[in-house]
Amino acid sequence: MPVQHTEKQHTVKQYTEKQHTEKQHTEKRKKNSNLSIELFRILFTFVIVIHHASSFPGGDTCLRHGYLCVEFFFILAGFFLYRSFRAEKEHSTFAYLKKRLRRLYPEYLFAALVCILVLGVLNREFDLSKAVNELLMLQNTGIFHLGGYNFPCWYISCMMVAGLLIYSFLSVRENEFLKIAAPLLAVGTFTFLMGNGKGLETWGYMGPVSFPLLRGLNDMSVGVLLCALVMDHVKLSETVSLLLEIVSVILIFLGLFTDFSGEMVTVTAFLVLILSLTAGENPVSRALSENRVIAFVSNYSYTLYLNHGILVKIFQVVGKKVQIPCVIGVYLVLLIIYSLITKKIVDTICGILFREKA
Repeated sequence: MPVQHTEKQHTVKQYTEKQHTEKQHTEKRKKNSNLSIELFRILFTFVIVIHHASSFPGGDTCLRHGYLCVEFFFILAGFFLYRSFRAEKEHSTFAYLKKRLRRLYPEYLFAALVCILVLGVLNREFDLSKAVNELLMLQNTGIFHLGGYNFPCWYISCMMVAGLLIYSFLSVRENEFLKIAAPLLAVGTFTFLMGNGKGLETWGYMGPVSFPLLRGLNDMSVGVLLCALVMDHVKLSETVSLLLEIVSVILIFLGLFTDFSGEMVTVTAFLVLILSLTAGENPVSRALSENRVIAFVSNYSYTLYLNHGILVKIFQVVGKKVQIPCVIGVYLVLLIIYSLITKKIVDTICGILFREKA
């Protein structure tokens, strides 16, 4: 009996150790993937920031199609939306909206108020409807045919509205969305947007339908489908993961800086990149797993995106009166400093409010 008891204890110990090892491996893989993704979040945020710099005097860049990076962010948002959806035991559209607003809205609100004050009130071009539209995160969504003062934040508004619609559909009819609605949205919207001759960077409306919102719905639906594929069917070897990552990065580089790759090739490359980062691990992801610089800078990628719109507007005005040497460098340095300050302010305010609520 003592021998049997010892063998049983040994078996239990082996099982526990195996579970612990598997848990560590899963956590490590998740950490690696996240840091790899965060690196590309940072890079593509800066691509968009620099792309918009081409609109002010002296801001010419070698970027030809930097706007396509928005597709990466939309697809990734859809991917994480569905991954979170699958992890939830109960689904609540209200809880989803509350969680997203709590994470995104404080910094969004601060940036919006600064833009409304500087570009609207002080510039004597204040429009109450436009300001309310932006504060409600509705710009370029089609709910009201209005933009916003912080022009790059059309993406945030469309992501919020599209995400809310997709999450609601998933909560009611998950299988139907994955098998019917999402594929139809992807094929139909891409065909429509590419068929109008203007490509993905299409603005305006067709009746109540907003083209930017369609773009967000399409890309986020593709992200949901990709996540379902990765979670249920696809697991890549190290070699395949590394190969796909290298090929996709090359195609994305060509798509952003040259006319060699078309829009659909670049969007497909974004898809392949996200697949390589989430369906497997490779030497690159392992090398990034302990990179503290990426972990630190990733905390500011959203802030940089929110803040660059107002600096673009300021540089557009100032650049007409004063010639600024190394204008893009000055613009980037000021953006980084401004973002460090605004994030500290918002975090401090939220910390005070949270403690008071608690």
